[in-house]
Amino acid sequence: MKSKYTKSESDSNQSKEKNNFKDNSKTFNGSLTLKESFEILESNENDTNKIIKDNYRRLAKQYHYDSLVSKDIPKDLIEIAEEKLKMINAAYEVVKKHKGI
Repeated sequence: MKSKYTKSESDSNQSKEKNNFKDNSKTFNGSLTLKESFEILESNENDTNKIIKDNYRRLAKQYHYDSLVSKDIPKDLIEIAEEKLKMINAAYEVVKKHKGI
């Protein structure tokens, strides 16, 4: 009985996390800290400019509207990806200013 309850609770938490992602992405205001920017770009401050740029390009391609439409992704997921792409672009701008790229 306990495991059944725990599973339901974790399923509920996962659902909440998905909803939070949607809510957070829609309320993105364009201001990111340097730490958040590196996390979004899956990089760290010690990475070279080339690695950061490569990560940015890989992520931008992954979340770009055109690549998702061609894969017949549902519209609601495309909207989430568009917000994620906005975050990726904003993060790259912050890192470029910091690193002088």
